[in-house]
Amino acid sequence: MSENSLQGQQNASRFDCVRKHKWGYDPDQVDDFLEKAHEQYDLNNGDLTQELVQSTAFTFTRGGYVIAEVDAALARLEHAIVDRDTARQIASDGRVAWRAETDRLYQLIAGRGERPAGNRFNKGKHRQSSYDVKQVDRIVDQVLVVAADELGVKKMRPSESKSLRDFDSNTIANVIFTQRKGVHGYDEREVDYYLAVCSQLLSRVEAYMRALQTMAQCQLAWNRHPHLPRPLLPSPQPERTPDSQHSVPR
Repeated sequence: MSENSLQGQQNASRFDCVRKHKWGYDPDQVDDFLEKAHEQYDLNNGDLTQELVQSTAFTFTRGGYVIAEVDAALARLEHAIVDRDTARQIASDGRVAWRAETDRLYQLIAGRGERPAGNRFNKGKHRQSSYDVKQVDRIVDQVLVVAADELGVKKMRPSESKSLRDFDSNTIANVIFTQRKGVHGYDEREVDYYLAVCSQLLSRVEAYMRALQTMAQCQLAWNRHPHLPRPLLPSPQPERTPDSQHSVPR
């Protein structure tokens, strides 16, 4: 996301409200958070993180802001943060450091995925809501297939490539599980934390791909107009491996 796009989002911080008898996000909480978040983004001091946006929760109130509109705004803000952090890390530390951190996140989620289906998370607590086990296991399997393919660990099968073609970090953020009770489902907090890490991993890769595209465009513009400022980032030549069709550095 460009700085102008984020500024436009800030200027259009007013969201539609649902009807008075329906539930939406508390407008005061949403406005307060986004105002502070945009101030932190402009300061660019590292206080505004992807984790902070992911962990933000608003109270439901009748006649509040339309939930889907606010969630979409948070997703755009999150992408802007990740894009900036990715560009900064590649420029300052290089692709090797970026890959090392990305691999660390992958190992975090891969270990959980190696557990037998049905036993990947603790069961929910007595009388508390929990997530449907099969649905959670399915999304975990899908995340691992996509992540392994993106990082060149294991290439997708043709059938997987077709069914998971549009699977990305937004898919994880928008997933909804059927609620169960207690031990009949997975512990919600464990699953939510795990999926947050999955989202961080995929969004890092997506941001890297966007950074490559931006770098290529900047380099092309500079080649045509040498008087323009040099691109902020170097123009790496991404390696391709037999196990990957993507341009993520190994």
